[in-house]
Amino acid sequence: MIGIIDYGMGNLMSVQKAFAYFNIPACVTDKPEVVLGCDKVVLPGVGAFGDAMAVLRETGMYDAIRQMANAGKPLLGICLGMQLMFERSYEGGEFAGLGLLPGEITRLNAGAETKRLFGRGGLKIPHMGWNTLDIKKISPLFVGVVNTNGYTYVYFDHAYCLATNSKAVTNGNIVAAGNDVAAGGIVSNGDIISGDDIISNDDIIAATSEYGITFAAAAQRDNIFALQFHPEKSGATGLAMLLNFAKL
Repeated sequence: MIGIIDYGMGNLMSVQKAFAYFNIPACVTDKPEVVLGCDKVVLPGVGAFGDAMAVLRETGMYDAIRQMANAGKPLLGICLGMQLMFERSYEGGEFAGLGLLPGEITRLNAGAETKRLFGRGGLKIPHMGWNTLDIKKISPLFVGVVNTNGYTYVYFDHAYCLATNSKAVTNGNIVAAGNDVAAGGIVSNGDIISGDDIISNDDIIAATSEYGITFAAAAQRDNIFALQFHPEKSGATGLAMLLNFAKL
């Protein structure tokens, strides 16, 4: 049985219907004891990071999720659920996450960057709609995904994302990229930040997408899977990923 965690924030029914399409049993539950009895768990989510973490702690879901993860049970975070997997978020303040994956959640900086590159107001935030997925590493979720004209398309709806060390933007200027960032630090308002201060999470990034900047669209480490996009809204591509998760 796949448990879909109900904490009052997320497209629960659409995720459940996606599994039902393949006749895969999946229950929506707000009870930690039910979650602990499941074989796999999905953590969806739409809303604010801080509010979501408060509910997870108050309801006991925080401990249940971590127990499932530590037991090696497959765990999938979708959209806000992906962000909750990480150590902290700076959405509306600073909030601790589940800490199952290394990294921090920051605002998608597409607006400032595309304004510098293209003028006008830049791209709108939140990033909403279909976009391409650039798969970076072999992941069980990506087996047999559907491509259209050589591209994989998925549906996004977010204003925050996983901060990576693949690109640094300061005052509208890209100052470093890739290994140069980690080795030489990032220039921030004229100051050099040591590379040691940068969270290195490139090894867990399974896919990226482009929206003014390159951002992490999927991450994975061991039994923890995280998707910034909505597979339940991503047609045959997303359904294939959910089916792959169910087969784990």
